[in-house]
Amino acid sequence: MTAKKKRPLMDHDPLEWVESEKEDSVSTEVAEEASSELVVDAPSVMENELNQIILEEREKLERVSELQEIFLQALEKNEDITVDASAVKAIDAAALQLLVLLFQKAVKQGLAVTIVEPSESFKEAAALLGLSNLFVL
Repeated sequence: MTAKKKRPLMDHDPLEWVESEKEDSVSTEVAEEASSELVVDAPSVMENELNQIILEEREKLERVSELQEIFLQALEKNEDITVDASAVKAIDAAALQLLVLLFQKAVKQGLAVTIVEPSESFKEAAALLGLSNLFVL
């Protein structure tokens, strides 16, 4: 019997862009690549002209690399960021971890990140991970 080899969910580490301050130049390169390749189709996570990121109903591990690209683009604008979490019905720890990293990176740039209209599901998931205070829910 030959066993099938499991394929990894992702071919890269989506969180490598926030590992250290000295890697900011690498982060910039990743962001430039992401902005040149990103095509966002409705109704996926979207970023509008007001630097508002709109989360989908299901934010799971499979979408972390897409979220990373969108967050990097928002940070490149060097403007405060608003995250609309009103539609979220399910969000996992990977997506919440990426939001934490967005907050950390924004603070380093002197920017604010605000979560608006968080759904009950978003609030519950954030509370389970002890993130309610960070997200000011």
